[in-house]
Amino acid sequence: MAGETSLAAGLPGDQAPRHLGEPTRAVVRLLTWALDESPGARHLCALLGDVGMGKTTTVKLFTEALLDHRRQNGPAVPLPILFDLRDLPPSVAREGAGLTRIVQALLDAGTVGAGPSAAQVLDMVAEGGCVLIFDGLDEVLVHLEPHAGQTFTRMLWRATEDAWQSRTAERRGARPSRLLLTCRTHYFRSIRHETTHFTGQHRDGPAGADYLALLMLPFSEEQVRAYLSANVPGADADRLMDLLDSVHNLREIAERPLTLRMIAEQLETVEQAKLDGRTVRAVDLYTSFVAQWLERDDGKHSLLPAHKELLMEDLAARIWSCTTRPALPLCGRRICARRRFWSAGTTRRSASRTRRCASTSSPATSLEP
Repeated sequence: MAGETSLAAGLPGDQAPRHLGEPTRAVVRLLTWALDESPGARHLCALLGDVGMGKTTTVKLFTEALLDHRRQNGPAVPLPILFDLRDLPPSVAREGAGLTRIVQALLDAGTVGAGPSAAQVLDMVAEGGCVLIFDGLDEVLVHLEPHAGQTFTRMLWRATEDAWQSRTAERRGARPSRLLLTCRTHYFRSIRHETTHFTGQHRDGPAGADYLALLMLPFSEEQVRAYLSANVPGADADRLMDLLDSVHNLREIAERPLTLRMIAEQLETVEQAKLDGRTVRAVDLYTSFVAQWLERDDGKHSLLPAHKELLMEDLAARIWSCTTRPALPLCGRRICARRRFWSAGTTRRSASRTRRCASTSSPATSLEP
């Protein structure tokens, strides 16, 4: 499920609230967007969500559904073209490569045997009648400086409408191709930062109103029950929900699709332990979840996973020590800022210091100021 939101400029400052529409089935809403031929139809879409909320699964299901619709109704239905930006080598992104080079690198990473060239793909997109999908924008942005990241996103915008407009009327379809970007919300410091990125800092980019913006929502209790019934052999949904309630905060963690899958894999172990009279501690499960989460980001770590665990433990302890609940977000940001300032330093020696930190075998000594 997803809620429709807005990328229009909001209130000044970083604390502007996010407004959401009624929950809707994300794939159905994306199909409606892709097939909309009304004069005011939006050609850009941002699918947003925290890590593990199902963005990649959603765009894959959307791609399959649009292809099915095209097979049933003919070539007037837009052709979806899906790229996973995790496949883009960071070196290609950092070199400031053009769109053709970017697309070719993605094709090379995903093609088995002969396939279309980047020029052929972009020619189809420029002609119109496609939905160009880049999944995981944050997977590239995390490797780039802010200005380079903005330049990269701007290049993706221009892959559709600008390319279509550059063609003569005889060489293009009635409408430009559409562009769908997915991105983790926690990449951005605030909703305002998110908005300014997707609108080119309100300069030469699209306006917030040009986007259909969708935010992936947590699973409801009904969805959690349905998932467990479908994915845990011989599942008794009521019993499993009671089991979730028996471990601190496990019900809330189960609202996220990725962690629900991790939990489902552990439920048999939890149930057996309870039958044997052994205590199941939340920390035992969380240790397993953290390990799986870090393994999921293999290849993207700037710090060693062991260092990340120590930093997370330290941050959690310090936030827990904040006595006033409303101060928790501010407390967390100040702690992170203090840690970043200390670890980076204020001179050019910071880069070499970070490399030494990443290669040390004694993380505890390298993390204490």
